Amino acid sequence: MSSNSIFSQMDIVKIIRSYGINLIREGNRYYGSIPPVGQTGKSLHVWADTNTWFCNKNHVGGGIIDFIQNREIGFTKRQALEKAVEISGVQLELLSDEQIDKLAEKAEVYKTLTAATSAYNANLTTDLYSFIFNKWGITRESADEWNLGYASTERNLDGIDPKILIKTGLVNITDTGNMGGEFYRGRIIFPHIINGITQYMAGSATPDTPDHDKESKYKYLRIRSETKNEQISEFIQKKGFFGEDRLKNADVCFITEGLADCIVANQFGFPCLALGSTGISKECQEHLIHLLGKKKCVYLCFDNDENKAGQKGAITIGQILFDAGIQIKIMDLPRGSKKMDIAEFMKDKEAKDFELLKKRLLAL
Repeated sequence: MSSNSIFSQMDIVKIIRSYGINLIREGNRYYGSIPPVGQTGKSLHVWADTNTWFCNKNHVGGGIIDFIQNREIGFTKRQALEKAVEISGVQLELLSDEQIDKLAEKAEVYKTLTAATSAYNANLTTDLYSFIFNKWGITRESADEWNLGYASTERNLDGIDPKILIKTGLVNITDTGNMGGEFYRGRIIFPHIINGITQYMAGSATPDTPDHDKESKYKYLRIRSETKNEQISEFIQKKGFFGEDRLKNADVCFITEGLADCIVANQFGFPCLALGSTGISKECQEHLIHLLGKKKCVYLCFDNDENKAGQKGAITIGQILFDAGIQIKIMDLPRGSKKMDIAEFMKDKEAKDFELLKKRLLAL
């Protein structure tokens, strides 16, 4: 039996409640508090559909195994799994050591990315919040809500296991296979957080980014392949979309090209996710169609630039969604001096201006 099929038979809500923690459902998630209970009693967020959790008070989270290890200090992964099986009452066919190792690796990788997200967020200063606002129009409240951060040009991730850092790609490796310098330096960090857990991230260049590293405006975590990045875990994958959690209860939603554009749209009350580019892989197409399948309408609001790459990408993706039975509309942003995106358009504007923009559609 695979680890995934085992966990599909488990109920994280039942497991958490077995530790005497009261959970109350609101919408598509549960809320409670890990003792000692805080002022709100809602610092613990639990997603039953994915068996994941995150505690804002203690800045920890993960899956079922992680929760049990949080409560049972000193438990190994196998002991935590056996405890989960005992509470859930499922029939367990013994996992191989290899499967247990994979289970542990996935948990450690996501836990490390989430810890790195907190470390980068803690680096934000008043000047950096001002930089983020002036560049994109993202408020301080939104920056913290989305857990944006900053990777300084010095060490940011001291205290995190070097072996796991290498697996995440957050550090480079030397010729001898040891930990080298950090992957992100002098960049604003955009973590891809799904159900409270960081699963991927990107870094946007700033004036402090080292000159040799300024070629790419956005720098994404590296992906393992058969020919390169063999040190990076197979669980570092760009499968989910930045902001996809914001679409769960929305009938009408929006898709942007850029990550900052996505935050700005949500900041003004328009549920939005970002693709991070003008195109997506076939695997990501299937995930996107699944996410959008029951929406009444999807607006594509890509950049309007000189080479028309954004508009061409919107038309291509729009056709894919249309062929899947999804109603789509492509917004036509006015041109700026060189290009226009949602973040630039919405500077010094209000939600009503975005509503008017929705009526400005690209003629197909």
